[in-house]
Amino acid sequence: MANTKKNTGAEDTVPLERLIARLEEIVTALESGEQGLEKSIDLYSEGRRLGKEALTRLGQLEERIQIVTRAEEGEELETEPFDSQQD
Repeated sequence: MANTKKNTGAEDTVPLERLIARLEEIVTALESGEQGLEKSIDLYSEGRRLGKEALTRLGQLEERIQIVTRAEEGEELETEPFDSQQD
């Protein structure tokens, strides 16, 4: 029977590093070719779901990254959104 488990938001509580580690485990298992067709499909489905969640969370983290700069006047700190395109 195919895995019909829906995203319950449980991945939100799992550290991003653990999501990535699980994705690596899935890739290794699929590349080994030792899984049956049904198990491979389940793993692939889980990997797609976790991959989407990881990408969403990476995007959120990128948005949160801010560069702290000194304001030109005074000692007040201000923040700027992180620009991943800067050199």
